[in-house]
Amino acid sequence: MRLLALLVSFLFLWTAGAAQAATERRIALIIGMGTYQYAPHLINPVNDAEAMARALTDLGFDVEHRADIDFRDLSGALRQFGIKAQNADVALIYYAGHGMQVNGRNYLIPVDARLERERDLVYEAMPLDLLLGEVSQARTLGMVILDACRNNPFAERLMDRSGQISRAAQIGLGLARVDDTPKDTLVAMATRADALAEDGEGDNSPYTAAILEYLEVPGLELGLFLRKVRDAVLRTTNGRQEPYTFGSLGAEAFYFNPLPPNEPPVVGALEPLEIGDRQGETPLDITGLEDPDGDPLKARITGLPRGGKIQFESRPLLIGDTLTAEQLKRVTFTPDGSMTGHAGPLMFAVEDTRGGIAFGSLFIKIVPSNHPPEVAPERLVRVVAAPLGLEAPTDEDGDDLRITVSAVPDKGVVRNAAGDPVRVGDLLAPNALQRLSFDPGGANPGDAGAFAYVVEDEEGAKAEGRVRLSVLSPDVLDQPPETQAPPAMAAAEPADAAKEEAELAALADPVTVIDAAPDAAPAAEAEPAAEAEPASAAVNDEVPGDPETDAAEAAAVAAASVAMRVPEAPEPAKDRENIMMVQTMANLRAAPSLDGRRLAIADRGDLVSVVGGEGGWASVRTGEGLEAFIWAGLLSPPPERPDPVHDADANEVQIAGALPLRKPPAGSETRGAGTIPAVGLTGPTADGAAPRIIKDCEDCPQLVVMQPGTFTMGSNREHFTARPAHRVTIAEPFAIGRFEVTIGEWQACVDDGACEPVPEASGLPPTLPIHNLDWHDASTYVDWLADTTGEPYRLPTEAEWEYAARGGSDDAFWWGARAGGGEANCRGCGGPYDRRRPAAVDMFPANAAGLYGTAGGVAEWVQDCWTDSHQGAPGDGSARVSGQCRDRVLRGGSWRNDDSYATNASRFFYDAGVRYIANGLRVARDLR
Repeated sequence: MRLLALLVSFLFLWTAGAAQAATERRIALIIGMGTYQYAPHLINPVNDAEAMARALTDLGFDVEHRADIDFRDLSGALRQFGIKAQNADVALIYYAGHGMQVNGRNYLIPVDARLERERDLVYEAMPLDLLLGEVSQARTLGMVILDACRNNPFAERLMDRSGQISRAAQIGLGLARVDDTPKDTLVAMATRADALAEDGEGDNSPYTAAILEYLEVPGLELGLFLRKVRDAVLRTTNGRQEPYTFGSLGAEAFYFNPLPPNEPPVVGALEPLEIGDRQGETPLDITGLEDPDGDPLKARITGLPRGGKIQFESRPLLIGDTLTAEQLKRVTFTPDGSMTGHAGPLMFAVEDTRGGIAFGSLFIKIVPSNHPPEVAPERLVRVVAAPLGLEAPTDEDGDDLRITVSAVPDKGVVRNAAGDPVRVGDLLAPNALQRLSFDPGGANPGDAGAFAYVVEDEEGAKAEGRVRLSVLSPDVLDQPPETQAPPAMAAAEPADAAKEEAELAALADPVTVIDAAPDAAPAAEAEPAAEAEPASAAVNDEVPGDPETDAAEAAAVAAASVAMRVPEAPEPAKDRENIMMVQTMANLRAAPSLDGRRLAIADRGDLVSVVGGEGGWASVRTGEGLEAFIWAGLLSPPPERPDPVHDADANEVQIAGALPLRKPPAGSETRGAGTIPAVGLTGPTADGAAPRIIKDCEDCPQLVVMQPGTFTMGSNREHFTARPAHRVTIAEPFAIGRFEVTIGEWQACVDDGACEPVPEASGLPPTLPIHNLDWHDASTYVDWLADTTGEPYRLPTEAEWEYAARGGSDDAFWWGARAGGGEANCRGCGGPYDRRRPAAVDMFPANAAGLYGTAGGVAEWVQDCWTDSHQGAPGDGSARVSGQCRDRVLRGGSWRNDDSYATNASRFFYDAGVRYIANGLRVARDLR
């Protein structure tokens, strides 16, 4: 409590000093007397007065400057100054020239004074009492500064003419003491009472020179200011002259030159540190502590990591210990072997000498020294679907038909639509016959045997259908389809001529399956592609290929060629666009051939419009207007969609359309650097339904509407901060950002004057997520959206974020249990990666709810204060606003983290007031 009181007092004094010059009315009367008519001239007083006038004007004083004036002008100037002093906070009179004392009373002498007798003082000199009376009218402080104790010929003249020793003794040297000063009024003299001041050898007297020197020093309170002037004069005069002050002042501080408003210290971004569990004492090398005002800094420890010791010069540090910035740099961490994984942060508060404070955190991860066995990374293998393509039998008499399987191939398995093996004797419906497919399994290339079936009508008449099967080696794909010969078949058993003729006829229509042999070498990983133009602008250039996409395309073409069943391109619809969906990643080519120039790559689930076809190739138009050819066998009708929903009172739409095509994934970061789809250009989600999209203004983020539901939040299999897993019910619908907030969307807030520019985002594409934000920056942005649109924008709660990020999944990630297949923008997660910056917000696939980038990208601020676990978390999805609210929760991990940060349940935190390069946001709003 005492510390708090001291801090408050300090802040009050600092605030008062910083605001003083701007709010006080400060006036000054500056008088210099040097050209005396009846005494030798003084050189310095006029110079002294001019210099003081300039200095005080620069410090905000309303200055009246008079030089070499007579008694009449001196009286008039003093009277006018007194009138102004009645409405001033601070009133100051500076006088340089001759002064003298008679009978203990001090007088200032104008340039026309003769002083031929003592009573002439009444008519020709100005009593100091009159000056004190005028300055004392100021509301806060009155001050008279006298550089007037020089060797005075007027005093000598009066002493000579008095003729009386006792009378002469009352005319003293210098000026007399001033003991009866008005309240809150100060008299500062160039030297002690009854002593003479030196005129000096330069342009200014020693006393005024010292005053001018310290007027330039900010932050000197009046008492300290006068003491420093005293010491400087003593040094200059070798102790012969000692300035003196008289008066009684209150506790309110006064600064001639106040300090500017204090700027708090700055703590630079600190990269998370990984330390081996057997690494021993490791310097943390904490740098980047700066103070804009140049104040000295100290760091106070406020939190310690787990799993080891924080030390300085072998001394363990405890919470509350204080270090200098240089000492903090030499702090070390020594793992104790008790754990591996995220050890939490070393937290510290950096304070300057004027109450400014900033907070810093260095996150530490302890990694195991023992290396586990290495296996090949998980990869995606695409195999060509091998439908048998059997036609349903017909009967001229219209009889019902019975189909019985009579033979199955020797190698591989024939499967029904459900994926179950078909066996001899199975009964099949006519439409089921059309949906049979062949799975080669581990069969070696060559003849696989035949599949046969018997069709019987109601009268007992029978007919047999048969298809011969063969397995191709992947080597066949190295040849163009038109040069591929049918596979060699195994030698036939001896048979009569009729049977041999039937078998030869069957060979004319074999079904060929490409065998993905286990020992086949995987396709080499493509080199990162150069920056590419959007597909719509790159029609004349061939884009880099993707090995898996090329293999799937070639396999589909080869299978159709060998089977002599070229798919027919879908016919364009007459009254509307014929929309088809891409089944797997597929090349878009300039000509209907595998040799055609590759214009772009369509992603699985992309929608295209069929405008024609040629020889098994469909001529299509993409959502970006690119016209190209795609192998027709890679297209299928899109799933059914609900009817569009229009709400006239809110800008909410649900429209089927085509997403802009993605660029080739092979290391090209421009894959998602095109224009983010506008409202109405939404593709299907995982369940085939289009998400309901809201966009409240041109520069507003797109939002996805989330319906109420119940889910399991957290995970008992992950870090303890994600435990315990618990049920949460979201009772009301809400909307959440479809993408992370982009640099372009942030810039709209900057242009409106509400948000601060982020230098790290300068020059980057507008579709990258904004990053290097603290929690207050994120809150400012959603407040701006709310003010701009009139809608209740906010940050999502932690529960809402996880509900939307899971998209109905209970796995570690929305797509499954493991990462590494290029589903997310994180370290070691596969796909394009640049450690310097995040990927575009639409680079990676959306989850089942239609949200992009919930795993990796940028860590996303939410409303909640940090708590160490889910213990005691509310079950209604509301934010937790108690706990360590100096720290706020971040979700989703970032491109700089590995996949352990990017799970649905992973949670971590950062200081709410500290910016970090990897932190951004996703917005939410209530639905009214």
